[in-house]
Amino acid sequence: MSLAQLLLKHRENLLDQWLDAVYPLSTDGPFGHKTKTFFKGPMGRTLSDALANLFDHILAEEDSRSLATDMDQAIRVLAVQELLPSQAAGFLFPLKALVRGLARKAELDLSEELNGFDHLLDQLTRIGFDIYSKAREELYMIQIEEQKRQTEGVFRLANKRGSL
Repeated sequence: MSLAQLLLKHRENLLDQWLDAVYPLSTDGPFGHKTKTFFKGPMGRTLSDALANLFDHILAEEDSRSLATDMDQAIRVLAVQELLPSQAAGFLFPLKALVRGLARKAELDLSEELNGFDHLLDQLTRIGFDIYSKAREELYMIQIEEQKRQTEGVFRLANKRGSL
C-alpha cells in the first residue's frame, strides 16, 4: 500500500484529528469547528473546509505553489487569532505527526514516501509563513484605517460644535 492510498483510506479520521490539533477551541462555542453549518461556526467551518481542500490537493500531488490558495484560506482564519506566527504558519506540523503515526500503526515501510511528504510540508510551511505575514500586514492596515476614520470623525464633530 502506498502512502497516498493509506491517506485516502483514513482521510476523514486524519482530517478530524488535524483540525482538532490546529483549532482546539470549544466545540460548543460560537466558533466551534465541529458544527455542520457555516453560520453556527464560521471560523471553524472555514478552517475545516480549507484543510480538507489542502489535504485533497496534497494527495493529488499538486506542486507547493498551487497549494498556496488553500493555505491562504486556512492561514487567514489563523491570522486573526491570538497566535504566534510560528503557531499559525506551523499548522502543517500536526499533519506530519499524524501521518507518520498512521504509517507506523499500519506497520508499513513508507520511509521514502514519508520523507518526500515531509519535504513538501516543510516547503508549504515556508510559503505559509509568507502568507501569514501578508495577512497580518493587511489586518494591521485595516486597523490603522479604522483608527484614522474614527479620529477624523471626532475632529469633524468637534469642529461642528466649535470646540476646535
